[in-house]
Amino acid sequence: MLQQRSLLRSGRGSHCSRGLVQHRIARAPLQCNAKDKAETAEKVPVRFRIRKKIEYGERLKIVGNQAALGSWDVSKALELKWHEGDLWVGSAEVPVKQDIEFKCVCSTPHGESWEDGSNRKFKALGPSYSLDIRCSWNNTRSTDVHAQELKP
Repeated sequence: MLQQRSLLRSGRGSHCSRGLVQHRIARAPLQCNAKDKAETAEKVPVRFRIRKKIEYGERLKIVGNQAALGSWDVSKALELKWHEGDLWVGSAEVPVKQDIEFKCVCSTPHGESWEDGSNRKFKALGPSYSLDIRCSWNNTRSTDVHAQELKP
């Protein structure tokens, strides 16, 4: 059976690259318990990029509703690495077909500063694509999500 589906969907108010892809879907009975299902859930790599100038000793993190993003616990969040031009980059794997929410947080020696605005949202609908997310600090309406086909 041949089916077309959108690769990814971004949250309301976000900018998103969209595409259609054709998938061949085989229908076969599948039996597994909840534990097996959780362990074998399909995941996709996501690269987060944010440009922000911060003080020496401060760090930028991505915290969100998935374990790879700390499950809203800043101490377990994805810590980004600094690159030339005040670009902060980090990667994580997130499950497909689930709503992903996240925020950018600046950790200082005196505590954390969360960006203003609503949570950023996206959903990866296919396991054959990695995602590249670009965002600007405190501009949660401007979240660019780009899909790239994974090579076999």
